[in-house]
Amino acid sequence: MRFAAAVVFAAMVATAPGVRAEQSWRSALARAEISTEDFTRAAAEAAREVAGGAEVVISEPLGLEVREEEGRTYEIYLGNLYRSLPDEWDARADEVERFLRAALTAQSESALERSQLRPVLRSRQFCDFIATRWGSKQSLLRQSFAGDIELLFVADRGRGLHFLSREEVATLGIPEADLRRVATETLVAALEPPTRHAVGRVTMVGAGGTFESSLLLDERFWTDAESDAGGPITAAIPARDLLLYARSDDPEAIDQLALLAKKYAEESGYGISALLLERTAHGWRVSDRSGAAR
Repeated sequence: MRFAAAVVFAAMVATAPGVRAEQSWRSALARAEISTEDFTRAAAEAAREVAGGAEVVISEPLGLEVREEEGRTYEIYLGNLYRSLPDEWDARADEVERFLRAALTAQSESALERSQLRPVLRSRQFCDFIATRWGSKQSLLRQSFAGDIELLFVADRGRGLHFLSREEVATLGIPEADLRRVATETLVAALEPPTRHAVGRVTMVGAGGTFESSLLLDERFWTDAESDAGGPITAAIPARDLLLYARSDDPEAIDQLALLAKKYAEESGYGISALLLERTAHGWRVSDRSGAAR
């Protein structure tokens, strides 16, 4: 009964004259059951209030992208916050506001540390968008990877990812030629051991839901994977949190891999590419079987 009364009270407050529109997210959080989509919308409203002049957009369910006036762009992930929401409606609102203030403060004020450096793979279209957004204010540090996939570097401050400019990375004193290796080392050190499970003839890799695609850069992982598979490997990173691979010399597995890559790249809120990538002695190259999905 107490919770039901709180819901009614919250609805009355939200519709009362003079109440700021920005506070509507508080009443949204008062629902006994709140979906991931509704929670993300409420959190986006809260973030706009907390962030002042920054633009906040929903990048995916339980994911926000914050674009500051100075051109800086970073991501905030809400999965853990959503899963640990308090039952009391007023405590929910306080917890969401506290989380967002901490996340936004960490992104805007913390000095970059070497241990926070991470490599991420994104589509060229996404990289062009960020670079255009930044304009001449900062230079997005981006490197070619394979096909339409590019390598970026981010700072992982626990509650979000901040895309790094060339100027910011320079403060670490790491030669640009060594960034990929150093960032991959810090990523691997921060992650729990990846999991692998079969989806038909394809293997799907799990690593916590944020950096699966980045594991494409971990040579030790792929040496072990090829040894376990007993042959050469073709992989795909259709989305940020998806890493799939199969034996290159298994036509049925490659067909399934192509279908899954196409499906997830089109359906994911944070798609990267449907390309198939073959591992070679010189790194990853676009497979001739890319686009084989029918």
